[in-house]
Amino acid sequence: MLTLDLEEFFPSVNFGRVRGFSLKNRSFELQPKVATIVAQIACFQNALPQGAPSSPIISNLVAHVLDIRLGKLAATTKCTYSRYADDLTFSTNQKEFPASLAYESTGAPGGWVLADPLLTEIQRAGFTVHSAKTRMQRRPSHQIVTGLTVNEKVNVRAVYYRAARAMCDSLFKTGRYFRGALSSKTLPPPTPPIREDGIAYLEGVMAHIYHVKHTSDIRSRRLDPKKEAEDAKQLRYPGYRELFKKLLYFKHFVALDRPLIVCEGKTDNIYLRSAFKALDPKYPGLAEVDKGKLVTKVKLLRHSRAEHDILELSGGSGNLGNLVARYGKSISRYAYRPLKHPVIVLIDNDSSSDPVFGALKQQKVTVSHITSDSFYFVCFNLYVVKTPELPPKGISCIENLFDATILRKKLDGKTLSLAKAYDSKTEYSKFEFADKVIRANFSTVDFGGFVPLLDRIVAVLKDYVKRRGS
Repeated sequence: MLTLDLEEFFPSVNFGRVRGFSLKNRSFELQPKVATIVAQIACFQNALPQGAPSSPIISNLVAHVLDIRLGKLAATTKCTYSRYADDLTFSTNQKEFPASLAYESTGAPGGWVLADPLLTEIQRAGFTVHSAKTRMQRRPSHQIVTGLTVNEKVNVRAVYYRAARAMCDSLFKTGRYFRGALSSKTLPPPTPPIREDGIAYLEGVMAHIYHVKHTSDIRSRRLDPKKEAEDAKQLRYPGYRELFKKLLYFKHFVALDRPLIVCEGKTDNIYLRSAFKALDPKYPGLAEVDKGKLVTKVKLLRHSRAEHDILELSGGSGNLGNLVARYGKSISRYAYRPLKHPVIVLIDNDSSSDPVFGALKQQKVTVSHITSDSFYFVCFNLYVVKTPELPPKGISCIENLFDATILRKKLDGKTLSLAKAYDSKTEYSKFEFADKVIRANFSTVDFGGFVPLLDRIVAVLKDYVKRRGS
């Protein structure tokens, strides 16, 4: 595997190249004045600045011609070409590396000299090779590309993963960690070590590890259907996934910076945010509107990919039931648990919430559709709140809090369906209702029906203050 670096990659993409590309590229063909303004915005001191979010995108656009030419050159030599910013790699399974790309020379830096065809194509594209960084990595060696090992499969380096585990362990025990808190078997830490009290840096590290390892595991199992079937469970619960899950659990439930509300789905989040905004300033403890912008004092758990795949909170009462049932055991795993704010699981008071009811009964908490407690305390900082009971049997869902006239509102001639399965020709979904009816028209929607529910949330906040004694 031949790796080489381009010298002064971002600075070599100067103002003239950015402007010229914007003028001549068929996908853009900007007017001269527009191309000049774009180049002025993108460049600093006549070059793409290192660290600007626009620089990698623009440099990749300009370097696309380089990728095309080197890709063709690699194909003729039975090699695979890849580039990440200024790092270029040519790899092959041949016994001898193609001399038309590079050849051995004892007097050259790294022992290898780049061949003229390769150098010519790089220079034609307007770039220069950093000769001191050229190196050849053979099969028995530790092959690394852009910080990832690629010998058998793409993977993060062992030292990187060990460092992440050490930082997580410190965070879970003390609430802080040092960036690069590595053991003697790994790379030395920065000097002086950087102390981190927040989770953002470590979350980024673990997200990177999860993405690389999980993607590689899926790819390797797809190549072998038998292995995919045999190892399906192991793929779902490998060690790196469990570590990432423990970190996200710590972030959302243990070291939260404000009260957290966990709803059954995305639509509930939209309803609540709209209610907060419409009912301002009646609930100053929940949210306030500042210059037309909603500032929430409670957090609504996002139903993003991480929450779906890692925390297994994809929505629905089944996931919430598991959360309630396992919460006490999960929180007990952390030596450091500030638990400054409550976690509120908000559920519909109907048959779909039976898993949560079952989990509550396992915790010796009395609950049913007709019980009318403002909230149900589970353990540590966890509470469950139901939608207010409606006669005659108490059954209700969050959509029942809206006035009947808004529920009858039509969209493009279609009526609202609260069911998961609906006829798209004559009906529209709950998400469309939340997005196009409630969020889009919150200022004209009557949120009076939400007052009892918000009162219950406020009651939880007050109760938790008493329980903590502050």
